Amino acid sequence: KIMVYTVLIVDDEPLVQIGLKSMLARSFGQEKADAPEAEGADISAHSEQLRIEVAGTSANGREALSQIGQLRPDIVIADIRMPVMNGLELLEESRRLFGRLPVFMWTYPYEYKCPAESEKARAERHKYTKPSYGSAMIWATQGYAVLDEFTMAIIAADKSAEPNDRFLEQLVMSAEAAVDFVCDSLGIGDRDRIGVGGHSYGGFMTANLLAHTRLFRAGVARSGAYNRSLTPFGFQSERRNYWKAKNVYDEMSPFNYADKVKDALMLIHGQIDNNTGTFPVQSERLYQALVYFGATARYVQLPYESHSYQGIETTLDMLYETGYWLDTYVKNAKPRKEKDAEGKASDKSDKKE
Repeated sequence: KIMVYTVLIVDDEPLVQIGLKSMLARSFGQEKADAPEAEGADISAHSEQLRIEVAGTSANGREALSQIGQLRPDIVIADIRMPVMNGLELLEESRRLFGRLPVFMWTYPYEYKCPAESEKARAERHKYTKPSYGSAMIWATQGYAVLDEFTMAIIAADKSAEPNDRFLEQLVMSAEAAVDFVCDSLGIGDRDRIGVGGHSYGGFMTANLLAHTRLFRAGVARSGAYNRSLTPFGFQSERRNYWKAKNVYDEMSPFNYADKVKDALMLIHGQIDNNTGTFPVQSERLYQALVYFGATARYVQLPYESHSYQGIETTLDMLYETGYWLDTYVKNAKPRKEKDAEGKASDKSDKKE
């Protein structure tokens, strides 16, 4: 079955419009479908699964608004700086006319010894995002506003400290800032319908955010490590062992806070993950704890997959499971009671998977 999505390109530079149309045609259009399949081709560009067609182009936001109403494209690619109506104004007017969107956030935390290191590691502002099985961009075609790879910096307080000494504090602050950005600054996100996800250390981040905040209605944690006592000789940029920094290891382990998870969490793991620190037992034990405490949880094992997923069948199954989870607990989530949103009461409509 071929999935076909339509795109509206909004940019005041004709050469940019031509370049984007050409790139999409080569990667996802009929031109790709007619070309011989390259060995090891990425699943997102597989011509038998996905096709993207350019429905139209606009030179500014005002033209785009009219075309959005007429063409109803699945995706809008818009420049920020344009005459008449810029990209941010287009977002705001689209929100007013077409309503706020459910949001899916996807990222990965990094540790730094000082703020200067963090500034140097900032992503290039003008870099094109390449869709892949590991990217969250596919959910932009499913009616979600996607905040992909936003900054999640964990920075040491001073030269004598380590970044992870304040891991949870900074993790929560970054998540709150991201939610405020997409809901208030951009004005496109529905604060009551936000999901979060990540792979590996990003999955670890996701479990921690659901254990320590009520910002998100659901999480998708892929191939993560959730009990740091099972990685006792260090992890990521943490060079202290468990016995030298026991409090840090324990505080950073979402497994220890399984009883605090009140929103829906799905765990996905390759059945033969041989990556140091992310053996499948990490997801198995967290899932068992979540079920014990009555949380809304689901555990998906991917047969014959290691830390990165390779098979087309399992990758498509992973995407299906993710879509089902997001649609159920984010896009179509019932409004949460004010007390529940503050974490003072649980949502009785949640059911255990």
